[in-house]
Amino acid sequence: MAYRKGEDSVKKANIVTAAAIFLLSLYLFKLSYSFPPSLQQYMPGPGFWPRVILVCLMGLCIILFCRGLMQKNDIKINWNLRHVMPVFILGAAYLATIELAGYFAVTVLLIAAMLLFLGFRNWKLITALSAGWIITVYLIFVRLLGIPLN
Repeated sequence: MAYRKGEDSVKKANIVTAAAIFLLSLYLFKLSYSFPPSLQQYMPGPGFWPRVILVCLMGLCIILFCRGLMQKNDIKINWNLRHVMPVFILGAAYLATIELAGYFAVTVLLIAAMLLFLGFRNWKLITALSAGWIITVYLIFVRLLGIPLN
């Protein structure tokens, strides 16, 4: 089947995405060793959990890469910048305003905006997901780990 402008394959997208995220994870894994050591003996330092998460992410990238290579029937996808640019714009706005308004307020707005962009119109669901994420992050980072996220 011939490709048309704006048409791409899921197989190629999976392989490229997996490789790119794997390389980024590998770089961040190496960077995590530059974090300061633990203040207490036999306690993990601040680089421990990022390394655990990055190892899991690299494992998932390997799985996605292998699945992409072994995929027999390829699916063609049509994409358009109109579908991609709002996500980048929302991400840039998020990064630009997080210092000014704080993590919690800006994250609630980002989650709501992303869900609206994806077509969700159920405000109860949008509110529940936004609040659920904020509560989860608050409980884990602020209460459990004692890390302020102002």
